[in-house]
Amino acid sequence: VTVSAVLDLQKRINGGHECKKNERLYHVELFVTRLGESPFYCGGTLLKNQWILTAAHCWKEGCKIRAELGVHPGPKQPDKIIERHEIFMDPNKRVHDIMLLKLAENPNIEPASLPVCGTHPP
Repeated sequence: VTVSAVLDLQKRINGGHECKKNERLYHVELFVTRLGESPFYCGGTLLKNQWILTAAHCWKEGCKIRAELGVHPGPKQPDKIIERHEIFMDPNKRVHDIMLLKLAENPNIEPASLPVCGTHPP
């Protein structure tokens, strides 16, 4: 018996387009490590004033998080150290799953453009 499979893997969202080297640099790759466990990655978005928005489930007690900025789609910047984190959880067991991470210094990258409070996003 011979089995053959051909996979056509897409590396973008269905209907999406390739980003230019100066687009979407606010995407952040988070490398999470913890002694005795396999490392894993999470994604985030660079906001104003050194802050990265990500999911709270990326945090585990005792872990270290390294941020890599500018990786999508162009060359990355040197790794950034996370200075502190703020986890915002609903008392009803992480209904919102939001975490903010603060970089030790301001990166030289334009943050995500967010809508003004009270307006509807485009």
